[in-house]
Amino acid sequence: MPSALTRARLVSDKPLDLDKHRGMAAQKATDIRRILADVENNAKDLRDRQGILENQLLSAPQLRGRKQLPKRATS
Repeated sequence: MPSALTRARLVSDKPLDLDKHRGMAAQKATDIRRILADVENNAKDLRDRQGILENQLLSAPQLRGRKQLPKRATS
């Protein structure tokens, strides 16, 4: 059984590039999942911002009646 000192030397702070050990199809599938997650997050953010905007527009004071626009002259 390795000692605690030997086990500690096996651990590294350097990140591993796991993609180089995977096939191209698996890499593409991972990329697609990441992109899809980004799209879903962006869509949720957009819906949230749209809801906030709609609430602000609905709570804004409304004009009472229309202003009279000058009539256009017809020839």
